Amino acid sequence: MKKESCVRYINICRDDENDEINAELKVCKANKPALAFFNKVKESGKRIIIISDMCLNSHTIRLILTNCGYNLDGVNVYVSSE
Repeated sequence: MKKESCVRYINICRDDENDEINAELKVCKANKPALAFFNKVKESGKRIIIISDMCLNSHTIRLILTNCGYNLDGVNVYVSSE
């Protein structure tokens, strides 16, 4: 495969990944009881760790959760893909 073809392929993959992330940001909504429980635990000072078994990286998971109303200050997020 020529270098130009590889670069084009990589750019297509990045575009697809960005499309997936944008779609997740548009459609993901917080589960209200889960968010209320999260906030109650956070306010109590308990340590919170979020673990995900998704192909998305932790930065993206944090972005989605923050977009859904979760305050992730001081919260560790781990994903199996990293």
